[in-house]
Amino acid sequence: MTYGKIFCDKFIEAYQECRAVFHGDSWTQVWKWHWNNFMLWHPVTPQVKPLLGVVAEKMNLLWWDRNPFYLDGAFIGSDYKVVGNYPLPLIAAVEHENDLRTFIQEITKLGQIRCPLKVGITYTLPIPGPGQSQQITSSKERIQNMIVEVSTNLNKWIGEDPKAEYVYLLGVESQLLELDWYSLRFMAGDDPTVAAWTKL
Repeated sequence: MTYGKIFCDKFIEAYQECRAVFHGDSWTQVWKWHWNNFMLWHPVTPQVKPLLGVVAEKMNLLWWDRNPFYLDGAFIGSDYKVVGNYPLPLIAAVEHENDLRTFIQEITKLGQIRCPLKVGITYTLPIPGPGQSQQITSSKERIQNMIVEVSTNLNKWIGEDPKAEYVYLLGVESQLLELDWYSLRFMAGDDPTVAAWTKL
């Protein structure tokens, strides 16, 4: 099983666990004001660890939340070393962006980092109604187009291990204040336009 598959499985488990500790207005407050805390850093009570910290634990890794290389975070093994402010080696680089419109910046950053797994997380909040399915499809296509644009430019200058794996997660508000998660997984040596989105 690849790191990407393990990550996706553990991510949805961790999301459900972390989501389950909030009820009613406390979840509304997280949704509106503390989303990055929920996902990345210093969660609000009663959540004890950020969602990505729980994912790392489930993968028997550690969550490095100190913006390594100005990433939002990274997964590292228990045998890591620190050189300056940088953990060595990174097992997974993680970028999180609330705004799909600027997600290409996170994709670009991930494309230039060397590690076995690179994870990008973003969201779309489709307008309910008959066109909702097309809006979700459009968001997925937009992400894949961003990936192609970045990889086309980077591949002119930077070689990458074709076995490096990418996972992109798209959170979709399926009902008020609730998310469904879709994942796009592929190896660096594969064509991302033929990779299929999967609902977690």
